[in-house]
Amino acid sequence: MTTVSDPELETVAWDLEELVEGDGTTGVDRLLDEATRRADAFAAAHAGKMTELDGPGLVGVMQELAGIQDQLGRAGNYAALQFSTDTADPARGALLQKVQERATQLETKLLFFELEWAALDDARAEELLAADGLDFARHYLRSARRYRPHLLTEPEEKVLTEKALTGRSAWGRLFEELVSALQVDLGGGEEVPLDSALSQLLSPDRDVRRMEGIIWSTRMGERHVIGMSDCLWGLLDGMNDAGLAVSLTFGGRRVLGDGFGIPLVVRYLLETCDDVASAREALARLPYALAHNLTVVDTAGEVLTAYLSPDREPFFRSVPAATNHQGMVEWPEQARATRTIERERCILDLLADPDTTAASFEESFLRSPLFSTAYDSGFGTLYTAAYRPAEGTADYRWPAHTWRVGFDGFVEAEHTEVLAEGSVA
Repeated sequence: MTTVSDPELETVAWDLEELVEGDGTTGVDRLLDEATRRADAFAAAHAGKMTELDGPGLVGVMQELAGIQDQLGRAGNYAALQFSTDTADPARGALLQKVQERATQLETKLLFFELEWAALDDARAEELLAADGLDFARHYLRSARRYRPHLLTEPEEKVLTEKALTGRSAWGRLFEELVSALQVDLGGGEEVPLDSALSQLLSPDRDVRRMEGIIWSTRMGERHVIGMSDCLWGLLDGMNDAGLAVSLTFGGRRVLGDGFGIPLVVRYLLETCDDVASAREALARLPYALAHNLTVVDTAGEVLTAYLSPDREPFFRSVPAATNHQGMVEWPEQARATRTIERERCILDLLADPDTTAASFEESFLRSPLFSTAYDSGFGTLYTAAYRPAEGTADYRWPAHTWRVGFDGFVEAEHTEVLAEGSVA
């Protein structure tokens, strides 16, 4: 693989001085001091007095809050963007930490406003929202009231805000520091930062996009997981040391919604579930971005295929096979291109045949119609995985090569497979 290096581009850096009026870290301190002074005055003037506000008064309150947030935001963006360009620089890390601490102090001082605003009855809130001059803040104020059923008392909310500084925020910063230091070998001994490597997943060149092919052996939590990666964090399939295995197929429906990408769902199942029953429970409550099918099996012999879509509730069948449709074909062109009906029938016939053995069943995935060489149209087989959760081993198969890994014997190695358009007997 070849990457293009532009020496002039590599010298380009953000000019952040405009955020702090050209005063660098001194400007950050000045912005924080001024925001703190204004927050103190705001709390003294308005805490406990939300019910006394009229429409023009709410406009003035929101203008003052916007000014405070602007100053805090400029200081925070300056520190965060500087840190992102060199996470190994202690001075930049210290500046970001200071800004986060000061921001938390300000947030706790201003916390009363959202709580008091959410506590107003709906009729009074709507009356105030109708005020002239509130266009810049009306959406924010409406959105803040949506969380009224989930808000705690002010002392409790302050505790959560303060804990976030050493909890979620600290972990976020640690994540940035660790990930920014990662180097990825793209082949030929060339190493690039992780973000540069990830950008290759969006390359218009299909050969570049499908280069990832990393088999992970991980222990992120309590479970040891082996699986084929997707976008480095997610998995296309895999198994865990509790005896659960998961496989994935596209669902053959042209729907899109708000939800999780399916590789993260596969990773989540293998990190948190021990058997088919717990996997089904998890799948029933998650939202999904696209239509996909997941088949899960455990060492007790339980098997389940989940048909997932963003526009309807998941439905489940106790069948051990899934191809690229969900019960019925809804995208005929895609169904013909992937031979989804033919492949499903082939799998079910093999499973029903008393002469089929585990070995012969696995071999059938290395020949047509279960193996495809339609790479030019984007439907070629990249690999076949045979997971044996009871044994804790997995075979990654190609027509002329088998790569075995396991929980007790995972050895780092590499395999190069030439993917060529053609036919497989």
